Amino acid sequence: APLAKAVVALEGRFPDRDVSLPLLAVRKDEVGRLIEAFNQLLGKLSAREASLRDSEESYRALFELSPEAIIVIRSHRIVFANHAAKRLLEQDTGTALVGREWRELIEPEDWPRNDELLEKLLRGELSELPSLERCFRMRGGRVLDLEITGSRAVFGGEAALVTVIREVSERRRTEQNRLEEVSRQRDTLVREVHH
Repeated sequence: APLAKAVVALEGRFPDRDVSLPLLAVRKDEVGRLIEAFNQLLGKLSAREASLRDSEESYRALFELSPEAIIVIRSHRIVFANHAAKRLLEQDTGTALVGREWRELIEPEDWPRNDELLEKLLRGELSELPSLERCFRMRGGRVLDLEITGSRAVFGGEAALVTVIREVSERRRTEQNRLEEVSRQRDTLVREVHH
């Protein structure tokens, strides 16, 4: 039962499940070769985990430093919000958003369409969220017009939606003012032509 002895040695060696240290392969038979192969797998796994941690840290820093509001949604809940999202949505902390359902951010009439798009993204039927304009009611009752874009990503090992959010209230006001001005000019021209 040399293999059973190796299993017992493994269990005794890693009671806290830390398998980053290789086993000593003192045998030259099949069990020794199996332990050597296991050690090679451990080495590759440790290297991949380190690379993944570095990558996650880089992306987290990029998200945190972005001037754009970024929110990550998984299972209909916010799992990450950067500082810009906190400022835009007037939250005390980014973690005040974490754990909240994304629906809390938008008006109820927008829920059905957003639910449909989110599900299509998470199922892989869409690769990115088309640019959407939605209203967000702030805690004091003020309404912000937001443009939301996003794409499907893996976050914490699970499918998620990474969204970028911009305030477009000023742009909407400018567009409305321009339309009103064009309408006034048209009305003036019509009156002048008819006189």
